[in-house]
Amino acid sequence: MEKIKIPYGNDILEINIPKNNFSELLIPNKTKLPKNDKLEISNALENPIGSRNIEEMVNKEQKITIICEDITRYAHTDTMISVLIDKLKKVDIPDKNIKIVMALGSHRPMTKEEKIKKVGKEIFNRFEVINSKNKDKNRLIDAGLTQKGVRVWLDPVVYDSDFKIGIGSIEPHTAAGYTGGGKIIYPGVVGEETVSNFHIISASLGNLTGNVNNQARLTMEKWIDTVGLDYIINAVVTPENKIYKVVAGNFIEAHRIGAKYSKEVWGIKSRKRIDCAIVSSYPADMDLWQAGKAIVNCEMAIPDDGFLILISPCYEGVGPHPKYIDYIGNNEPEKLIKETKEGNKITEEVLPLAVGLAVARVRKRINIAIISSGLTRDEIKRSGFFYFENIEEAINFCLKKYGTRANIATVTMGGGSFIYK
Repeated sequence: MEKIKIPYGNDILEINIPKNNFSELLIPNKTKLPKNDKLEISNALENPIGSRNIEEMVNKEQKITIICEDITRYAHTDTMISVLIDKLKKVDIPDKNIKIVMALGSHRPMTKEEKIKKVGKEIFNRFEVINSKNKDKNRLIDAGLTQKGVRVWLDPVVYDSDFKIGIGSIEPHTAAGYTGGGKIIYPGVVGEETVSNFHIISASLGNLTGNVNNQARLTMEKWIDTVGLDYIINAVVTPENKIYKVVAGNFIEAHRIGAKYSKEVWGIKSRKRIDCAIVSSYPADMDLWQAGKAIVNCEMAIPDDGFLILISPCYEGVGPHPKYIDYIGNNEPEKLIKETKEGNKITEEVLPLAVGLAVARVRKRINIAIISSGLTRDEIKRSGFFYFENIEEAINFCLKKYGTRANIATVTMGGGSFIYK
């Protein structure tokens, strides 16, 4: 037997795969790291891409909002914000003019402890750090219409700011190609109805993971004109959560360079045929809403009628959208997407539909099982996934289905990496 260790949330799961069937271990690529994180961040700020230095762009009369990614991402935003604050102090920006908004998108509010983890204790105690508003329209600002007629419901603090700085990471993403850049605004700090418009566009286009210039992102970036995003600082981190590269400057030009760096770490080429892939959702382990990324991230390397076994604790169950799991189980995803777009029924209820149907499309093409202590047997059944008591049961099923020569690969970080042929 080949003994393979794979992350299961905060734990490690050991899997035994027959030696004749184990094909390859698919892990993120090794890279050379900078010697000093703060110096890497400072160098990015001193050499902005497509932009002037930030000290030349701000003044002490402006209200500045730092928009920071939330706890579902794990870049060292605390260090990035600390270096940024030092830069702003050099041009005498008073603390009272700076607010930090945690970009939730459609995710749940962050706890105090989670905010401290993302911004650092000193910054948390020094500045106002708030969760973005995303659900109640009475607490959002109607910021107008995009070029395509999409209504923008915006967080009031972001709306009221004179200079907006996006802080976060660039990693593969199913709906935008990559995180980072303008995504900190859409869906980061807008209401769920606006988020839904973005996701229904991406859902209609198919799998976008690793495609940085996809139509959904290009459309979203045009929407930025409605809100504005003056500057970004984005990091690419390694599986060990070490900074590999940092880019700063224009939210499009800097982001494109950063996406290339991200692929150097997280884009993994499969070199053998895969009949069955055992995929850890790590680091997207919070709930199925996050863990579902691993399915879309890894399906491209699996042939039609192949098998994907998702390993995920889903600590918070299905996640913030209970209907999501039922949409995953829908057998006519393309029809539902088409009807929604043609009927112009884009409300906040469309968000779980759009994200769920992206997974449903994959489920129609390949077989999917999930092994999770955070989901009930009934929930797994509703999703249309195969249910197994344990990983051994799932592996035996694959060997019976695909024969004794079946190739079984393992993916250690399906929630962050993407696999391609």
